[in-house]
Amino acid sequence: MTRKCLLGSSGLLLAASVLIAQQSVQPAAGISGQRALQFAGYSRLLARDAVRKELGFTEEQTQNLQQAFQGYNERQQTQQQEYPDPQSLTEQQRQKFQAEAFQSAEMFGQQLAELLTAEQKEQLEQTNFRLATFDMLPNPAVVQELGLSQEQQQQLNKIREDLQNQFEQIQDQLWKVQQAAARQSMQVLTAEQLTKIRNLQQQAVQQQSRPAAKPQAVRPAK
Repeated sequence: MTRKCLLGSSGLLLAASVLIAQQSVQPAAGISGQRALQFAGYSRLLARDAVRKELGFTEEQTQNLQQAFQGYNERQQTQQQEYPDPQSLTEQQRQKFQAEAFQSAEMFGQQLAELLTAEQKEQLEQTNFRLATFDMLPNPAVVQELGLSQEQQQQLNKIREDLQNQFEQIQDQLWKVQQAAARQSMQVLTAEQLTKIRNLQQQAVQQQSRPAAKPQAVRPAK
């Protein structure tokens, strides 16, 4: 569900809706306007299994989340079919496009907010705040605005270096796991099957390296 749904829901509609987030919109259910867009933006977090586990999602919440993603993706596809080329819209069409995008994203954010408990909302917002802060801190303009001391900057750099080292260690571990799985797979196959799959690989390489055939000239009929 998760990552695929997130990619589908974080594209054109949500980007367009942010452009008119300051417009006056009649409240629908619960939250609305900028607050609803904020929860729509949390979809990238809720799409992660680890985040939902931290929040203690129930099976019912997971199903409701799936439905919210599906509904938003369907509305997104519908609008993309109606407006295949947003860059060529007239001013009136653009306003209609943005209004529909805002309404769709607002509804999506409302659905996400409604399926969360008060404690989960607070925890999710804190998670988002921490990650956003972490991403902003390397920005020189942010460093200057916050007035970070040299010691603070050194501490933050050390944290990032440690994170990078952990990423590299994880990648090494994944590589070892992948290699072990590949070796085990080889042991499952017979010698004849290994020969066949080697031939298939060689054929694929040859097809990729083969130059495209030049189109033959067509002579006019006499």
